[in-house]
Amino acid sequence: QELIWDIILGETKLFDFAIYIEVVADTEQELNEATERVVDSLSTANAEAVPLEKRQVESQDALGPLGDDPIKSTQLMQETAIGTMFPFIEPVITDPEGIFYGFDATNTPVILDRYELSSYSKAIAGTMGSGKTFAEKHEMYHRLMMDPEIEMLVLDPLADFVDFANDLGGQVIRFGGDNTVNPLEIQRGIDDTVDDPFKKKLRSVMELFRIHFSAVAEQSLSKEQEGILRRAVRLAYLQYGITEETATHENTSPTIKDLLDILSEIADGGLPSDFLELHEDANDERVWPEIDQLETRFRDGDEQYAYQLLLGLEAFQKGGENDNLTGRTNVELDNRLVVIDMSMFSDTGQAPLFMHVMFDWIYQRAASDHDRRTQVTIDEAHYLLRRAATTDMIDLFIRHSRHFNTAITLISQTVDEFVAQSDDQTKEAAEKARNVYNLCDIRQIFHHESVSNEMIDFHDLTPSEQTFLTTAQTGEDGGYSEFLLEVNEWSKPLALHVNDYEVSVLDDDLDPWEYLAENRYIDADDAGFLAAESRLDEYEIPESVLEEVDLDEIDKEPELETDEAVVEHADRERADVETEYHERDVSETVEASQGATAAADEGAEEPHEKGAEDSRAEAAEDRGDDLSTITGVGETYAGYLADAGVETVGELAVADIKSLSEETSIPLTLLDEWADAASTMCEPETASGDASSSTEVTTDADD
Repeated sequence: QELIWDIILGETKLFDFAIYIEVVADTEQELNEATERVVDSLSTANAEAVPLEKRQVESQDALGPLGDDPIKSTQLMQETAIGTMFPFIEPVITDPEGIFYGFDATNTPVILDRYELSSYSKAIAGTMGSGKTFAEKHEMYHRLMMDPEIEMLVLDPLADFVDFANDLGGQVIRFGGDNTVNPLEIQRGIDDTVDDPFKKKLRSVMELFRIHFSAVAEQSLSKEQEGILRRAVRLAYLQYGITEETATHENTSPTIKDLLDILSEIADGGLPSDFLELHEDANDERVWPEIDQLETRFRDGDEQYAYQLLLGLEAFQKGGENDNLTGRTNVELDNRLVVIDMSMFSDTGQAPLFMHVMFDWIYQRAASDHDRRTQVTIDEAHYLLRRAATTDMIDLFIRHSRHFNTAITLISQTVDEFVAQSDDQTKEAAEKARNVYNLCDIRQIFHHESVSNEMIDFHDLTPSEQTFLTTAQTGEDGGYSEFLLEVNEWSKPLALHVNDYEVSVLDDDLDPWEYLAENRYIDADDAGFLAAESRLDEYEIPESVLEEVDLDEIDKEPELETDEAVVEHADRERADVETEYHERDVSETVEASQGATAAADEGAEEPHEKGAEDSRAEAAEDRGDDLSTITGVGETYAGYLADAGVETVGELAVADIKSLSEETSIPLTLLDEWADAASTMCEPETASGDASSSTEVTTDADD
């Protein structure tokens, strides 16, 4: 009755609607099987499909682009219902400088460039084993190949990226040894993008100590303690002449040891004017007025608070668990891929402390150098999102990411860690974390055990998207992973499939070198060549390949340190080659000597007309030695060359090396070396080519 009134009032319309599905197969049996699968698939959606018998011509007309329907097997349907049948087309995402993220529902690859978006930053969330870390490694791997100048830094609390860095020849910095980072270090930025960098640094240092006292010492700072600590930090900077003026930020920075010394003096009842000795960088006229002003704030009883602070900061003393933060920074980044491994702190409660210090250090580094792209990945980002002050730093970093030419990736276990308030998080920190998540233009949401109301509200998830997230394929349980990709105003489910070699590079449990060996991409010939070039230590060749090589019988290239040694080595090598081939072909030389002697007698007075180049070419054509006599050319490479029509040393000496490289896919540098060796082996045994020389050689051979 409602439908009739809607039609009468013109609020809806009825249409004749039909669906025709064409099934194509090579044989009748395959056609019947495919038809049965289509019927079964539709039946699961409560739709009945009826095969069309003996009306093939009409069916082709119905399937044609003109839209004629001679079959007319239709049903009446409302316009709102028909709208759901409209064949919407998935938008194709193929940015020119993008990275492959996965295949969408139509098996179309999604290629996205984060540096084309308004914010370079990305958030990844998913349960353990869902594939989120693998996906981030995949993007980093491809970005490193595409951009030879990019620098990548990873804060890694659980050592999930260590093997990845080692496989790619990256740098791993482990805390717990001699590596030291100075949390008080301040770097001058290139410009004034960040307002009040000195105040920002002070806030960061104070937050560092709040984290220490709350998370490690299990206590919070009293107002009196915080006041003394803030004054001591200010005095430490003033001691080195560092003030709010950005020009002073180039001075040597104080360390936590300087701060502890100042607290010790205060605990003994001293005043700054009595114990503070200024560093040579300090400007006395500029600094002392501020020191005097701070001194007026000291009161009786401050000694007690300073002593309490010293007790709480014992971990920063020499030999303490935090003494890696007491000295000056000695960490050098000398690689495009740097992983900062903080796994030793994962079970100690100190991970948030070191995460804060390293993030602040990376932030200052990005602010002081905009020349190259930097990509920062923060694993287990919830360590930083729990505190409002640290979240402020992330917020500021993301807002200035385009200006800093830096992209940030935040990885966490669930979306709720970004958008919902946790038990150990203040309301202010939760709101700031939500803002940080909102600033990320890219969000990759992997498998979740459940979907919270906060997550549904933030992403406006449809019922089908909620189901997808709780049933998404995990990388741990299958050969691929699924996730919901959300970029600004659009979202789509994707499946990340990668080839076997990339899996061996990105999976910590696999070895890419073993993969190359098992699939014969590297073999004994390659290992032999590297050994001959004394470069075997540069590569991680598997033992299974090395066992096939007799390293003791490989003549390694000697290390030549002087020009005289180079000349001596070349002369000795040439003499050895000439002797070897002279002795090998003695019988041929004896037979040829008679003709050579006769020719010398008959034409002794004729001028020598054949040039050295022609003589070398003829000699090359006559050399029928096997290619394996050349160092580095094993059976495999010899086979490739033979397929290209080059089977002997002489043929290689006169071959077109560039064309040969294109035909065999052997690197041009290798072919150049082998061709030079072949040419040397084919050198005529006499340089002058005159008759007397030929006669002399013949005589020696006869003797």
